[in-house]
Order: sequence, then structure tokens, then C-alpha cells
Amino acid sequence: SLRAMDPHAPAADPSPDWLVEYGLEEGDALVDSHARIVRRYFAELYEDKLGLSNYQFMVAPRQTGASPHFHYTSARLMVHGRARWFLWPVAHAFYSSRDIHTWYQTDYATLAGAARPLECVQGPGDLMYVPPLWGHGVLYLEDTAGMASLFRA
Repeated sequence: SLRAMDPHAPAADPSPDWLVEYGLEEGDALVDSHARIVRRYFAELYEDKLGLSNYQFMVAPRQTGASPHFHYTSARLMVHGRARWFLWPVAHAFYSSRDIHTWYQTDYATLAGAARPLECVQGPGDLMYVPPLWGHGVLYLEDTAGMASLFRA
């Protein structure tokens, strides 16, 4: 567990803070290391005319994460911890205004048929690719740290 983080108690704090650093740029050792791994599997993303939007470094306590949403292509490398991913094809993508823990507790069980997400668990060293405009939500099962690249196409 990450020592600097307080445990998350959803009943007392349903939407705790988690750290996302958007100001990272190429030339930073953390970014360059992440970019080498992503390029190994998805080199074509870096060759697109629209290219990279930004890099994100994330540190988050368990039972937090990202509510269902969608955007262009992304690739996320898990460095520490585990995350449960919920994925919807473009035709079923949506935004939720609830924090992920509340969404999971209240809305998840009501989803049926094509509205049910595809699911997987991402662990340390796993690289998750999210195609453009696919809906996705992430629930951290443990304290986590990871890097993401967001692309404009």
C-alpha cells in the first residue's frame, strides 16, 4: 500500500481526492519511460497527425477512480495496485456525474443487456488500451499509481 495515503472509508467520504498530474512533458524521465512502453505496442498512436493530447500521472486510494465517461484514445500503464475496468462500445458510451464508488453501488446492478459493460482487472505492469470514444470507468481495488497517455484521435 502507498504509505502517504490515508485509507478510504466510502461511508464517511464518498468522493475522496486523488492526485492527477497533467503537467508532465516529454523529456521527463517518468514520461519518457512510459512513452517507450506505449510506443512498443501502439506506435501508430504517436504517428497520427493529431497526436498526443497529454500525459497523466495518477495516485489514488482504493475505492476511488473515474466515473463512466468517454474521450479519444488512451493507454494506461498500472505501476502499483489493481483496478477494475468497465468498458462500453461507442454506441453505449455515456457520462455519469456520480463518483465511481457511488455509481458502482447504485447504478451498476441495474445495467442489463447491451448496457452491461465488458470488464477486466488491470494489475501492476498491465497496459490498458481504450479505443477512441469507448465508454469506460475505473474502480481502484487497491491504492494505485499509474501513468496514462491521452491522444487526440
